[in-house]
Amino acid sequence: MRKLVLPITLLALAAATFTEPKPKATLLFTLKGHETRDPAVSRDGRRVYYLQDSTDLYMFDRTTGRSTHVLGNMLGAGANVAVSPANDRLAFSRYAEDGHAAQLWTVTLEPATGLPNGAPRRVSILRASAPVFSPDGRSIAFATPTSAGAQSIAVVPVNGGPERIVAETRGEIWPLQWVKTDTLYFGLSFGSKADFAKNGMYRVAVSGGTPQFIARTADWGQWPGSTPDGRFIVSYDSTWDSVLVLNASGKRLHAYKPSDREVTADVWFGNARAIGWKGHWISAVRAIDLATGKERVLSDTSAHLEPSWSPDGRQVAFIQVAPTALVIMNVDGSGRRKAAAARIPMPNTPLLWSPDGRSIFYRNNLTDGGIDIVDVATLRTRQIARMATAEPLPRWRADSKAILYGVVNGPENSDSLKKIEIREASLDGADRLLHSIQARCIGGAHCGKIVDDSLLATWSGATGDYAMTNFRTRAAPRIVYQRDATQQQPVPTFSNNGRWMVVRRQSKTDRRWSIEVMHPDGLARHSAQLAFGPAPGLMNAWVSDDGSQVVIVSHDCPASNELRCSSDENAIYRVDIASGKSTPVAVVPRVQRPVAGPWVSPDSRTLVYTRDIEARVEFYEVDYSEVFKGR
Repeated sequence: MRKLVLPITLLALAAATFTEPKPKATLLFTLKGHETRDPAVSRDGRRVYYLQDSTDLYMFDRTTGRSTHVLGNMLGAGANVAVSPANDRLAFSRYAEDGHAAQLWTVTLEPATGLPNGAPRRVSILRASAPVFSPDGRSIAFATPTSAGAQSIAVVPVNGGPERIVAETRGEIWPLQWVKTDTLYFGLSFGSKADFAKNGMYRVAVSGGTPQFIARTADWGQWPGSTPDGRFIVSYDSTWDSVLVLNASGKRLHAYKPSDREVTADVWFGNARAIGWKGHWISAVRAIDLATGKERVLSDTSAHLEPSWSPDGRQVAFIQVAPTALVIMNVDGSGRRKAAAARIPMPNTPLLWSPDGRSIFYRNNLTDGGIDIVDVATLRTRQIARMATAEPLPRWRADSKAILYGVVNGPENSDSLKKIEIREASLDGADRLLHSIQARCIGGAHCGKIVDDSLLATWSGATGDYAMTNFRTRAAPRIVYQRDATQQQPVPTFSNNGRWMVVRRQSKTDRRWSIEVMHPDGLARHSAQLAFGPAPGLMNAWVSDDGSQVVIVSHDCPASNELRCSSDENAIYRVDIASGKSTPVAVVPRVQRPVAGPWVSPDSRTLVYTRDIEARVEFYEVDYSEVFKGR
């Protein structure tokens, strides 16, 4: 289901000029250092019940502004919670006494405090999720699986008893809502692409019958669903592009596009008000002196994406996620400036400064992934390419007047033959195709990098071949290096000037690791044995422009006592290629994300990286009064 774990939310909706009105969101409280799931709320909106780390249930009281522990032992698939209309009982699903199969439980509450005044009891033998009380509080409806990917709606008395099947479906149900006394509304989602057109909002009589289709929506995009009075339905459209406002018959009344990181409603507590939540990680941007190991913090007040160095090594740029902005600052922490970024970069796509230091580009988060350019002097942003796939990773042309990028097309199956187009988008608005080739990609699209102004590197998981293609002369691909096709981490990295390539290689006999450094044509090859296993990553490792040094991130701790680390941390090493000596530089806690990069300054003296600090979940009241007015 939606929001089962706290995500690091990096994929935001596309920016646009929005049609008003939009709902008003007011921050209620922030949960720090924990994960959560979908909340429940009392009918008067005073009390918000939320799961903390999937194990405990807490209640936030808006009157007192405090959170109180309600219940423990909440583990179980689909541990959803519902509050009765009289605020005197909770219904929830959690594992049964034998530790298997999430079933329906209830506990009575003291209405004055909202806290339990009795012990929880199981009220159904069926597996259960998405519970909801009847308007009179006497019954509970819930979803129960009937086969793989299919659920039915069941109703049981609030104190337990025989269950009654109301309707059977071939999809998965969420959310489930009891509107008025005689109607159940529910979202239905299908895992098969052949059934995507059936994703939507449905309704069925409580007495039973065939569910009636109301409107098509995105899969798992039907929240918060029908308002308690049944007048409106709020859900996402089938493309996840807009939030729709429909009437009870499914007629579209209004639509709006949430801006980046804007909270959306999750559960109603009134006919125009709801509770919504969003989660993110606070992460610090830090710099490490590679000679001394000393660190300094550049930014630690928001969520951040990986940083990037200016060509002269004097400035660092990075994306601040909440609120979204591109930040440019001096490496000593001074001169901080922000450019509002309506579209954040796609994951694993770095910011890249132009060689002349005047511009920064990134691949944005539109549906097809475009290329955005930020002018460093004015901080103005504009898009110069409408579509660019995640790989091959784009790069600047050496004269800073154009971006070289790729578009990968072809079957979606793993290790499949794909067509790779290399395109050139100039700053004056021209966009042209330079060359197209076919390559066997790994796991979808992981098969290529643009090395310099004329070379494309591709690799195949099927054969272990690394090939270079000159897309200027349109020559045929030429194999420059081979390794065992079964080895892990096939993605190579390249120096900033494109003169050196690094391949992580694992021995077929003793499983020891080495790094192979060579020119893109496979010549001038050097090998350095590693006493540790390198971490995976599209940008791991960094190699200097003269090929003499490599900085690489590892999952393993150093054998010496120079650094202390555990299995939950990444160790960073500097490797001298001539001597083969590896020197541990730093240890980074692997809290939520492993270290990406590493990002080393042009003078090879300083490394910058992002470090997760703390999980944050923010809960909001979302008011739709202006949206519903006059409709």
